[in-house]
Amino acid sequence: MTYYIPTSTASTTIDVNMVAGDAVYVAPDVVLTDTTPGYYGIYDTGWGDAEIDGSVAASAALSFNGTSGEQTDITIGTTGSINGIANYSAVAVYSGTYSIANSGHVSADGNGFDLRCPGTLVNYGTIEAADTAVDSSAASTADVYVYNYGAIQSGGSDGIYVGSSTAYVWNFGTVTGAENVARVTASMMRSLVGIGVELEPQQVNGQLGAIFRDRDGKVLYTLTLDVLDGRIQTIRSVHNPDKLGHLGPVADAWAVRREIIQDRRRTD
Repeated sequence: MTYYIPTSTASTTIDVNMVAGDAVYVAPDVVLTDTTPGYYGIYDTGWGDAEIDGSVAASAALSFNGTSGEQTDITIGTTGSINGIANYSAVAVYSGTYSIANSGHVSADGNGFDLRCPGTLVNYGTIEAADTAVDSSAASTADVYVYNYGAIQSGGSDGIYVGSSTAYVWNFGTVTGAENVARVTASMMRSLVGIGVELEPQQVNGQLGAIFRDRDGKVLYTLTLDVLDGRIQTIRSVHNPDKLGHLGPVADAWAVRREIIQDRRRTD
């Protein structure tokens, strides 16, 4: 069954209770709100599909129990907004697998995303959380892939927290907060060093920085530091091969990512 929500409902309760295989579409300009603590917004007892172009706000705004062997697909459009209130997560997937693409705005009093199974999250929009923006720590040894092209902001100690799960994190966007940036950078560096990528410190466009090269000496990307009063304010990186050619032969970034994944699987 597909739940199509073309108009707003009353701002007291949201009654979208789905079963495995169902789908839901929230149209632009729709505002779904449930301020009752502990109540779900859109809830599926198993796996399903969700396309959110409107606004959903509830204790657990979008939650899928998931089903082993089945994939949950979630798309949050540029006009989409999901808000988890009362210290709950905005989006949760508990089992099976998932594919999530966020181009909108996800915010939460608790965690932004609570992902307890293997899957892929691609963020082009904004994720803001009072606690952890993306938490996959309960996924155990599952493979979790996080690609950030947008902005991640966390009020807790972690922007992306992977715990004991096998996580592959690529950050091409913005992560805010010194501790969050340090954790994401450390995670990326471990993966790169493991396949022989080398860091070459040098001035980049007149700023302190470094060039990252693969084992063949080809340019993978550059990194620059904005420093004020002896403290790093911003770390910027350039991955676009069209902007790296003047530094020498450019590496195949997708081949490098595949090698990172293979290396992690061999060592886990």
